[in-house]
This record gives sequence, structure tokens and C-alpha cells, in this order.
Amino acid sequence: MNTVLVKRRKAVSDVRSGVWDLIEDGVTQSFVSKFLTCPESARWRYVKGYREKAPSQALQFGDVFHQAKEAGHTLMKDSRFNLSPEEAAQEAGCAVQRLEESRVLYPHEDLEETFGMVEAMIPGYFAVWGKDDLSREWVALEEEIEVPITVLGVTFMLRAKLDGLFRSGKHGRITLTETKTKGRIDEGAIMSKLNIDFQTLFYLALVRIKYGEFARRVMYDVVRRPQLRRGKGGKTRHKVPKTVPPERLVEYINRVKADVLSRPDWYYMRFTMVITEPELDAWIERDLMPILEQIVRWYRKEFNYHNSYACSNGSSVCPFLRLCTSGDKTGLVKVASAHSELGTKS
Repeated sequence: MNTVLVKRRKAVSDVRSGVWDLIEDGVTQSFVSKFLTCPESARWRYVKGYREKAPSQALQFGDVFHQAKEAGHTLMKDSRFNLSPEEAAQEAGCAVQRLEESRVLYPHEDLEETFGMVEAMIPGYFAVWGKDDLSREWVALEEEIEVPITVLGVTFMLRAKLDGLFRSGKHGRITLTETKTKGRIDEGAIMSKLNIDFQTLFYLALVRIKYGEFARRVMYDVVRRPQLRRGKGGKTRHKVPKTVPPERLVEYINRVKADVLSRPDWYYMRFTMVITEPELDAWIERDLMPILEQIVRWYRKEFNYHNSYACSNGSSVCPFLRLCTSGDKTGLVKVASAHSELGTKS
């Protein structure tokens, strides 16, 4: 029996040639998303440790916004402070400035416009939801959780970072909160998808294991990413070209701020989903466990493949396409952390 265990460990440990290892680093929903899209892209991102130098502005905005929101919430949950929503927003704005000055987030990119957009959006977030957030009985707020699971004889951690988990009502039942930043919002599609959304159900499964309670209610906050375009200037229709100066960044950000203030209901939307425990159990059996089994088999190097359907999708192109086809690493950098959304264990 001991010999079998030693052989199995040796077989799977060969996979760790970069920043990620299943047993040491575990699995997040982001990892699952990348794996399901294309196992080879997951290998480049996690096993080999490559990432885009310049991800899309949508991803940049989401990353910065969540870090700013976390800074405000971190002070809110500290009982030594009696913050107002305005003070929480101010701390979040300071966090954006610290990120901009330190250049620790996407150091190869100029994020000045992204930082400005987030600074324009953060005050509205706390103005709309800050009072509710301050009054809640938080079980977890901007906290990482991990729970062990054994699949096909391999024990590893399922890991997540919860936006929030709070108690409410006379029975003190827990509610999960999740915040998303989106450019376009289809309310019907969001509501239709919530009860099969992988990330939401993944978090509910971890919460039940971690806290021994089932959170049947999910509060889903959606922040609309500004779609206003920055004026680029140009030439007039006159025969003699006359250059129009481009819109300055400060002018653009002020225009975004004014738009956010004028219609907060357009930029900040809240949805509520209720799911039953049998529905969660069915999803775990039908979806989660088969996916985790595939990840373990892939980790054991039993299979790997390129999903060519994921190489390009409309205007989106896989960042690893040139690496897969010609070994070209242009536009990629090495990362040190296995899961960028979590604290690293590497």
C-alpha cells in the first residue's frame, strides 16, 4: 500500500514546474473557468505561470474596483471604527491612489484612465449600499476561505475569496453577497442564470462546508462599468485641417462622475437569488464533482488537449495563442502567485 502511494505522488508531482500545484495551491473558480475553456491555456497560466502584460481594460477595471471596495470594507468590519459611508468611500479612493503610485498591479501598463474611472465609481457604490453594509452582522467580509476535499484519492483545497456573508432576520440566517463589474447588463439573462452560475454555487458549497450552514439567499450586486468614450479629437470637414485637442483625462473623469451621480440606478443594480439545498446538492453531483475529477486526472497527466474553439471568440483572442502555435511569448510575463485573486501560497 505504501509503495502505491509513493508512486502516485511521484507521478503527479512532476506537473509542478511553475507556480501552481493541485495539492499545495488548490482550486479556485477562476482556475476551473480557465480549465474548462482550454486545458492547455490552464497549463500555461497556472502550471507554467504566464499571464498577459496588458489584460483588457474590463479586467483591469474589475481588479482595481474590487481592491478599492475591499479597502473600504476592511475598515468597515473593524469594530474599533464607526465609519460613515463617506469615510469608507474615502478609504477606498485612497487605496486606488496607493495602487497607482506603487504600480504593483499590472506594472507594465499605464492604468491612469482605469484608476480614474474607479475613483469616479467608488463614491457612488458606498452612497448606494454603504448604509446597508455598515448595519449588517457580517460573518465574513472580503475574506478568503478554503475547505479540503478528496477526489479520486487526492486531497486538496477548494479556495475562494468571499465578497461577503452576513446574518439577517429573526432566525439569523446567512446570506452570501457577490459583486460583479460589467459593461453591459442584461437583467433577464442575469436572473435566469443565477441559479446555475458556477461561481455562485461554488461559493455556496464552500460556505456550507466551512460554516456548517446553508446560505439559501444570494445578494448579487452589479456595478456597471462606464461606457462613455473619451474624446479623441480629430480634424474638421474644412479644407484647411484644424486639429481638435483630445479630451483631457481630468475632463473625461469629471464627465463620468457627473453621469454616475445623475443616474445611480443605472450604474448600481442589486439582484436577489434564492436556491434550495437540494438544488445545490444536485449541482455538486451533476457538475462540480465530474469537473473536479477531470482536473485530478489532468493533474496526474492522464490527458491534455488544445481547445481550438477557444483560440478566438469574436473580438477576443486567447493570450496564449502565439505561444501555443509558435512558442512566441510576446505580451506575456511570468507571475509568482498561483491564484492572483487570493493570497499566494507559492
